[in-house]
Amino acid sequence: MDDISKEEYNKQFLRYIKGQRNQSKNYFAFSAEWIAITLTILTLLWSFGNRIPIVSYLLLIAFVFFVNNVAVNSKIIHEIDDGDLESLDDLVPWVSLAENTYSLGSTLVLTSFMIIFYSALGEDIIAPSIFLLITWVMLFVYKCIRRKVNQNKPISDTSKAKKRSTSIKPLLYMIEIVFLGLLWLDFFSIINWIGPLI
Repeated sequence: MDDISKEEYNKQFLRYIKGQRNQSKNYFAFSAEWIAITLTILTLLWSFGNRIPIVSYLLLIAFVFFVNNVAVNSKIIHEIDDGDLESLDDLVPWVSLAENTYSLGSTLVLTSFMIIFYSALGEDIIAPSIFLLITWVMLFVYKCIRRKVNQNKPISDTSKAKKRSTSIKPLLYMIEIVFLGLLWLDFFSIINWIGPLI
């Protein structure tokens, strides 16, 4: 690596580290907020006799993911501030874990909301379907905007490092589709699973 390319790499490295630190701080704050929201919903559910146990289970699992996300992002910030990072690959596993735990927690909360809407509105299947559809549309719009913004940017080593992060998005979509499908099956009385759980 010549001096010019090495200098450019160092600039990219510092830019990535700074950006990742800010992102980790954001994930830390968002997860802390989700922890508070999850505990609030659980408290409300339990104060009314825990009428939907499956939602309690999903939210408790989501709570574990969010707590783990706070710990992982604290680790990332510590690693960056410690100044011992020698390669972008040193952060990739931690970044992947942080992104995936946050995404899993959010997906379980979203799924819990679908079940709550369906049950609270007298087995109204339209509400959870619209809720999930709007969520997907907003994610698609965000993805399109980000792709348009990044399409003219050169592919750097930092971009390649980000792409090496393990993504579980297909699993998340599958979880959401499966639960929505189960709600439709319950709506048509093909599989009556909500009633016995209430």
